[in-house]
Formats: sequence, structure tokens, C-alpha cells
Amino acid sequence: MQDFHFQPFEPDPPLDLVLTQTFYARGRIPYRSDKILPTGLIPVLFNLGNPHRLGKAADPESNPSFAHGWVDGFQTTPTYHTPTDGTHVIGLLFEPVGFHALFDVDMATLRDRTVDAREIMPAAFVTAIENHYEQAGDDVTHRTFHELVRGWPRQSLPDWLWALYREIRDRRGDVVLKDRYTSIDRSPRQITARFKRAIGVTPKKLCRIHRLLALLEAVDPAGPVNWTELAHSFDFHDQAHFNHEFRALSGLYPSEYLSQRRGEYPDLEQGEHVVFAPQN
Repeated sequence: MQDFHFQPFEPDPPLDLVLTQTFYARGRIPYRSDKILPTGLIPVLFNLGNPHRLGKAADPESNPSFAHGWVDGFQTTPTYHTPTDGTHVIGLLFEPVGFHALFDVDMATLRDRTVDAREIMPAAFVTAIENHYEQAGDDVTHRTFHELVRGWPRQSLPDWLWALYREIRDRRGDVVLKDRYTSIDRSPRQITARFKRAIGVTPKKLCRIHRLLALLEAVDPAGPVNWTELAHSFDFHDQAHFNHEFRALSGLYPSEYLSQRRGEYPDLEQGEHVVFAPQN
């Protein structure tokens, strides 16, 4: 199989808060498996090749195998991904609130899980994607996917829910939640419960994940990193707390994570490949 090829396709006009991107990927990664850190998104993959194993176990044989397609719910810890014989997939990257609005899935039930796409997505939607398998890498085909999402019926969600999710995402978790709650005509408990159903995690948890991802994007992979100073600049005032949060997100201590990034991606630029930690 050829070297790994990844082709992204951006919706035009944008499908803000719903779909960030579709993509086509084919080839062989230069290591056995990926350890994928939480991204804050809901990846949906339609498989055109051999099965893939995905799950929370570092040992690939302990994770379930997916032959046709899968949905990654909102992840708060790393997911291990192992192609059994190369990769050949179509991908759609949904915002969690958009996925919830489109398909009326309780996102809390998908937290830290990977499930067969056909179990939770409408058969008509899955079939519409499958009908374009032969033109999987074609730009026109991906515009068709974007229009499919754009025209799919959506359930009505409260304005405050869209607004709170957008602010947390756009401000990379730098949000004082108690100040936001005062402008919403619901109790904090009601806000948290409704948000969790739509996103998969609480507002507080979403803030923490986006804040850590923003921190990783700020790391210069080619230069020295002062983790204490960097953590403080992202409002982690306690180093032990930062190390705990970082390890929960990545499964690694900060120095281990950086060493693996540098070792596997020697030509990295700032902001690249922050959610991949290769497993040999």
C-alpha cells in the first residue's frame, strides 16, 4: 500500500458548530498504531478497506474491531487506533453539539466510547455516504457530503446552549462559567445536565480539554519548553494539578509527550500533530 495520504475538504460556506471538515485518507502509517488524544470533536469514519481496531486498551488485540464504520463519542482520555492492514477511509468531523442536533443522540451515552456508525446514525444518512465510496477522494463528492449535512433536519436546541458551546470553543476554555450561568434562565444543575446531553461532558470538563489543547498548540516542538511557565500562562497555577490534568488527557507526562512528538515528527511546526502520540 502507498505512503499515507490525507486530503481534507472544508465546507463552503462553513457549517459552523456542526461540521468542521470531511476528509479522505489512504495508505499506511509508519508505525503500528496511533494513540489519539481528545480533540473536542466527534469523528465519524466510513471504512473502505480492512478492519480497524479502536478502544482504550494499549494492547490492540484487546480493542474491538470495526469493519464498516465507526463513531468516536466525546473522548476525555486517549483512544488507541490500529489499522489491521493500512487505512482507506472517508471521515467527517462533527462538532458535538451539531452531531446532537442532527441525529438526536444523547452524547453522554457515547462519552469515551467508539461505536458502530450504523447503530446510532440514520440508515438513510449512512447509505448516502456509502453510495459515493467509488469517488471517495473526489472534491465534488465531498461537496455532496457537505450538502447532505447542511440539508439534514435538525432538532431545535436552546439558543443559550449553542452560545455557551461556541464561547467555550472559541475562547479555548478561557470562560468564567459562573458569570455565564447568571444570564441563563436555568439553574446551574439544569444547565450542566442539558449541556452534557448535547456535548457529552459538562461545561467545566469541556473548558479543561480545550485549555489543554490550546496549551499543546502553543508548544514549540523545536525549542526548549518551560512547562511550569507554560502551565501558568494557561491558568494552571499548581504544577501537580497541571501534571495530573495533562496525564489524564494524554496518558503521558509532559516531557514524555514532547519526546514522542519530536521523535516521530522531526519536522514539526508549532501547532501540528498535537493530538497524536505514535505507538511503535
